[in-house]
Amino acid sequence: IEGLHGRIERLENKIDARFAQQDARIERLENKIDARFAQQDAKFDARFEQQDTRIERLEDKIDARFAEQDARIERLDGKVDEIAVVLASLVARLEASGAIGPAVP
Repeated sequence: IEGLHGRIERLENKIDARFAQQDARIERLENKIDARFAQQDAKFDARFEQQDTRIERLEDKIDARFAEQDARIERLDGKVDEIAVVLASLVARLEASGAIGPAVP
């Protein structure tokens, strides 16, 4: 029976050694995978940051264009108001001079 116990103990030692090897190998693989994921995360973060910067620049550009358009519209509104004043003055002068009859509202 002592021989059997010795064989069982040697077998257990072999199994334990194999498990230790496998555990070390698995840990190395996990570390390698974790490092790869970290690299990919860094790449994705950099790409997203680039895209965010590009989007912000585009938004700024669009906002500037809208501001330009708003300014143009305001200038045109001012010119329309000026034209309306000039026309009203012209009509009033023409009516006063008798060149035309009263304007229909």
